[in-house]
This record gives sequence, structure tokens and C-alpha cells, in this order.
Amino acid sequence: MAWCLQLFVEHREAHDSATQSSSSFTNIKELARRFSLTFGMDHVKCRESIAMMHKQGIEFAFKEPASEDNLPPPNLPFLMLISEFSSKLLRADKRLVYGYLQRFASEQMMLCRGAGWHPLTVYSNSLLDNHDEESSSCGSYFSRDRIISSTPHYLKRKPMYEPVPGRGLVSKNGMDDRDSLSPPKNKKQNAPCLLPSESTVSLG
Repeated sequence: MAWCLQLFVEHREAHDSATQSSSSFTNIKELARRFSLTFGMDHVKCRESIAMMHKQGIEFAFKEPASEDNLPPPNLPFLMLISEFSSKLLRADKRLVYGYLQRFASEQMMLCRGAGWHPLTVYSNSLLDNHDEESSSCGSYFSRDRIISSTPHYLKRKPMYEPVPGRGLVSKNGMDDRDSLSPPKNKKQNAPCLLPSESTVSLG
């Protein structure tokens, strides 16, 4: 990926801007696509490397500010290159990376249209799950308030206990809370196992 970064910088210097329609930029994008294939199908094994690649790519894309208001940052087309690696992210990491993107891209930027802002639109959409892309073309679906308010009722945890006068909390099956909370007899206690795919990576 460092090679892609070096080629991108050379491409920008040669064209005075990161022209996305030039053949050299297309070749760099193809190089990034081929490099993404080397990570294989084991997304858990390489999840930290991929997440860090997205983190550093986002930082580089927004490192240099725009020369004028309403213009995209000059390195924004670099998001087109790291979008080739979005398919290697786990679903939970996609949301994490998208949240990191929002630290740099304001809501106004997300709503901007035009060729200059196309890389931001492409990249933000690449971080969304397929069934969520219909809900947001600019990637604002995963805001924290939206996630909380839009949680389906069947995914919300139902209360396990209900108050009963004189008895305190009683579970739904009629057992007293002390009985329901005591360990079952003659049953082996098994500690929950946290799979590697259930852990999260930190982008700092």
C-alpha cells in the first residue's frame, strides 16, 4: 500500500491534481485492487492490518486542507484506492471505520456532489452493508442516534423479571428472583466463549 501512496503522490505532482480520469490513476487503482486480493478470504486473520490501512488512508486523504471553500481536499481521490479494501473489513469494523471517517468528513461534505466529491461518496458507500445502501446514498445511516432509534422491536432485549406485590421481582416463568439467580444443581457451569470475530479493533 505504501507503493500505491507513492505512486499517488507522483501522479498528483505530475498532473497538478489527483485527476481520477487519467490512465495513470486508473493503473494505481488497479494495483490497489490486486493488492487487496492478496489478503485472501480470512478476514479475521488480517482484520487489524486492514483496519489500520483504512485509518491511515483516511488521515492522508484529509491531511491537506482544500485551497478554497466548497472544494474537496486535494488528496480526497486517495479514498478511491482504499475503497478497494473495504470488502476485506468485517461488518462491525466497517461501522467502526465509517465512524472514524466522520471525524474528518463533516455532514456538509457528505452531502456535496460533483466529480471532486465522488471519491468520498464511493468510499462511504463501500463501508455500508448492502442492505443499508438503499437507506443512505451518502453514508449517514450509521449515526449513533439513528442506530438506537431504529432498532427493531424483535432485537430489543425483553425484561426477564416483573414486579409482584410482596415478592419483589419474579421471573416470567413464575420463579422467585432468588431461585432464578441461584446456580442450577448438577449442571456444569460453562463460561461464555468470545470468538475472535466478536472482538473489536481500536482505531484510536
